[in-house]
Amino acid sequence: MTGIETAMLIGSLASTAASAVGGLKQASAIKQAGVAQKQQAEYQAEQAQVAAGQELASSQRTRYEEGRRRKLALSRANNIAAGQGGTLDSSFINIMGLLDTEGKYREDVATFEGKSKANKLNQQSDLLKYQGDLALSAAKQKSKSKRFSVIANTATSFGSTLYNKYSPKPTETWADGTPFRTK
Repeated sequence: MTGIETAMLIGSLASTAASAVGGLKQASAIKQAGVAQKQQAEYQAEQAQVAAGQELASSQRTRYEEGRRRKLALSRANNIAAGQGGTLDSSFINIMGLLDTEGKYREDVATFEGKSKANKLNQQSDLLKYQGDLALSAAKQKSKSKRFSVIANTATSFGSTLYNKYSPKPTETWADGTPFRTK
């Protein structure tokens, strides 16, 4: 083997090795992108959970405020009735009952709305976590596939290069005298 042939062989092998290193770096980058997507999804999920907690807290505050208004309306109605002689006729009792019922209804609506919004945000959080898991899983699979492809291509390229260089050359010829294979 001449010096030029040796240099060409080394160059070919070095090119194959460099290609393999580049492919393995791509596989690593693919996996890192999946990890980053999962982390982003987890962060967004945490934000949704925080918002859900805030919605619940806000609805509790609204419920408290509605309860305060209910008690204030009942107290005002009581004071008005007392100012007019304090009669407890059926219309007064009905008005008090209606005020109390309306106030409790508003309290319940505030609680329901808060819980409903919080449930929606918690479901969004669960969905974001699931999407992050899917992104990571897909990235890992794609990374494994890329690594396998790089290894297979590298082995094939090395084998082909070495085979072409060192394989025995046929010495047999066809009937007309031409060799099966020429250099």
